[in-house]
Amino acid sequence: MTTYNINVFNCLTGNFDLGTVTLSIPEPQQVRFVRQPSGNLFVSLLGTNQTLIALPAPFSRITGADRRSVLGSLTLNDAQVRELGFILPPEGVSDNVRHAELLPA
Repeated sequence: MTTYNINVFNCLTGNFDLGTVTLSIPEPQQVRFVRQPSGNLFVSLLGTNQTLIALPAPFSRITGADRRSVLGSLTLNDAQVRELGFILPPEGVSDNVRHAELLPA
């Protein structure tokens, strides 16, 4: 989340008042994939310990990756990552939960 301090014009007093706005902009998610000898894709969500096996057709439909790709890295939004089957924290949960390993003890 990012917090901004802004000046808001108050029509009643004719003065500028200080306001605060907090925006929560979802960070894009990074996935890596490799095609297995079976033809299915082994997909990893970077920054987590989550991996899954995906069928080529749904993976291509969700991500836009070429069905013939054998190896790659993609930047996806949260909706695409969830549709693939990865588990993300619920909306509104602080990034501190997602990146707890980065916080000092």
